[in-house]
Amino acid sequence: MKDLAQKLLCIISENLSLPPSYIQEAVGEVFQNITISYYSPCPQPDLALGLQSHSDMGAITLLIQDDVGGLEVLKDGMWIPVPALRDGILVILADQTEIITNGRYKSSVHRAVVNAEHARLSVATFYDPSKSRKICTAPACE
Repeated sequence: MKDLAQKLLCIISENLSLPPSYIQEAVGEVFQNITISYYSPCPQPDLALGLQSHSDMGAITLLIQDDVGGLEVLKDGMWIPVPALRDGILVILADQTEIITNGRYKSSVHRAVVNAEHARLSVATFYDPSKSRKICTAPACE
């Protein structure tokens, strides 16, 4: 997963006409965190929220999930369900990548909602900059 995250950050760098390793070098030594989330079925899903709306603070998040939907992304003031990708990896760009790219790549605001009938399981791998790292906008993005 770390190799995939690094490759994706290289692609973003190249797309912005930056050296391939620019974003990787900007975030420095990454702090990798893995969170496993289990959402129980909820008989009244309209009265509960699995995970409140937020954007991820790091550079990039890779999400593996089962086939039960529940992830939603905020777009133009509306919550849009994200199709479940049982055999795929969902890429979520995070706040530090938005800062480095000066908003050319956006951090997504998202949330998890519960399901009335089915439990949901997801595994998120977060790639965050070192806590002591100073993050700045890339000169080519100013």
